[in-house]
Amino acid sequence: MWADDFDKAVEVLSINAKRFPGSANVYDSLGEALEKSGKLAEARNNYEKAVKLAKAENNGFLKVYEENLNRVQELVAEK
Repeated sequence: MWADDFDKAVEVLSINAKRFPGSANVYDSLGEALEKSGKLAEARNNYEKAVKLAKAENNGFLKVYEENLNRVQELVAEK
């Protein structure tokens, strides 16, 4: 994502999500790449997974994941 190649980032992070389906961070990162590529509904779905997993594992980044989800939900609602 640092190279602003969000399509490639989505591709790589999708593979990562399949390899590590229990990782909240994986879904948050995939959500970020999708958001930056303009795929807001897909980003929302991945942020929702990140929040759900973070809650289940008492993840210290839960608040960040919730903020990401809220931001995208607002963007989706605006469309």
